[in-house]
Amino acid sequence: MIGVFDSGFGGLTVMKEILKILPEHDYMYLGDQAHVPYGPRSKETIKRFCKKNIQFLFDRGAQIIIIACNSATTAALPYLQKEYPDKHILGVVIPAAEKALESSRSGVIGVVGTSATIRSLVYNKEIIKAANKLYNKEDKKYCDKIKIFSNACPLLVPLTEERWHKKPETKMIMRKYLRRLKDAHIDTLILGCTHYPILEREFKRVMGRNCRIINASREQALALKRYILEHPDIGLSKNSSRVFYTTDCKDKFIELGSIFLGQPINNAKKVEI
Repeated sequence: MIGVFDSGFGGLTVMKEILKILPEHDYMYLGDQAHVPYGPRSKETIKRFCKKNIQFLFDRGAQIIIIACNSATTAALPYLQKEYPDKHILGVVIPAAEKALESSRSGVIGVVGTSATIRSLVYNKEIIKAANKLYNKEDKKYCDKIKIFSNACPLLVPLTEERWHKKPETKMIMRKYLRRLKDAHIDTLILGCTHYPILEREFKRVMGRNCRIINASREQALALKRYILEHPDIGLSKNSSRVFYTTDCKDKFIELGSIFLGQPINNAKKVEI
């Protein structure tokens, strides 16, 4: 079974992309709504929440766990991989960073995300790390040309959760957030928050056809498919079952979660962790 967790609803955009390409597997999703948002919290607090979430999913049979949250991946992934050295735990940052580097024609890349994700510079670090792996010393000149521009877009999360993603006010706010990146002439933009795929069409419209949009949720789904092929010994079950857990109001989770997942969630269980 594959476990997916997030601080709330955003991780369901990751699960949506995973279900498109790996529908045959069994899944359970945990939305830690009781502690949302993770972004403004301290690194130690996020680690504590994540460890409890991870243990909850492992106790219920998860064999692979996806941390479908940029803030949680940034703060806790290396820590959790050390705490559970024999377990399979994946995050959302590296696949998107590598895809952005591969997609960029000029090396001028933009990143948008929550304040915590942008402040951490995690995408900047992973893009540079990927460049150093991909290009040898003869291509050092290209590595030197890589420029990364980032901007926090904190209002976009609550606006999507309030279902304002199609409102003109949200589009106006987005244009203001993206103005600096457009002025920098980026040719690739990473959507570094799992809520942002809800707004992907508007990101494309604002940035224009010359800017490639990297959906981190989609890249994580593709990375999971590769990981499973590389680790056939895991022996994942394939009954197409879906189980959803939330640490807060299950009615809200079902209602809003169905929008993020792109299909009805018929039931969810409220749990205390």
